[in-house]
Amino acid sequence: MISSPVLGIMPYVARLLSICWCYESFNLLRSKFYRPRAAGDLVRRPRVHETLDRYPDRTVTLVCAPAGFGKTTLLSDWAADCPAPNAWLSLDEQDSSLDRFLAYFVAAVRTIFPSSCAETVALLRALGLPPLGALSTALTNDLDRLAEDPSLLEASASS
Repeated sequence: MISSPVLGIMPYVARLLSICWCYESFNLLRSKFYRPRAAGDLVRRPRVHETLDRYPDRTVTLVCAPAGFGKTTLLSDWAADCPAPNAWLSLDEQDSSLDRFLAYFVAAVRTIFPSSCAETVALLRALGLPPLGALSTALTNDLDRLAEDPSLLEASASS
């Protein structure tokens, strides 16, 4: 019989294994999932935070501004205070291929929902990249399951 302290740590072990599996399977750079830390001299933007908080039911919010205007700093600061589960993903030119982007995207989602996107991961592990329609359907279904399964959201909130 396994003792209760060991059982209590099992969700964390499962989460770690799931995340490590993504990194190793797809050769992903872990630092891309780390939200940048705020500088000590950060100028907080409460009105912009309020604007971002105003629409919690929106699935995507686009923040658009020229380079150097503080988009990353703003979103990093806002995400740190946001009570909803959120993930961070930094991308660059090397991540522009569909399979690479999806591997990073799914791994980012799995940082907060470790057992999610199983169908998409299975397709990405295939020898050849499946048709775009199959990937799109799998990812859409996988993400839709997050909204349907409250246990995934509860597990994320307790982590």
